[in-house]
Amino acid sequence: MVMGTGKRPLKKTAMGEGGLTKVVKSRRKDGMEDFIEELKRKIIDTLELADIRPEDISTDGVLIGNELGLDSIDVLELVMMIEKDYGVKIENREMGVQVFRSVRSLAAYVDEHRRREAG
Repeated sequence: MVMGTGKRPLKKTAMGEGGLTKVVKSRRKDGMEDFIEELKRKIIDTLELADIRPEDISTDGVLIGNELGLDSIDVLELVMMIEKDYGVKIENREMGVQVFRSVRSLAAYVDEHRRREAG
């Protein structure tokens, strides 16, 4: 066992072929799920959806024109929020249609492009 910075010891694992990749992918998946929840909260806050909770928004369902009733003005507000909060631009309508297909597609686009800008 290897002691970590917390009180619980960390389990030392052998990183065989592909082992490290699996750990990184697992962390990215958990991180992406956290990011999706963050985006759901930001959508609610940005659009002032008072009666909506993050769990009410489907991760993979259609984001625009669904039961939330989001329209093109709402999309414009979300585009501005994404640019302000994450430094990611959605350059044109065609890209916006793909990006705003679902919360998951929005999260993937923002995550990919903010990492590009940082790296």
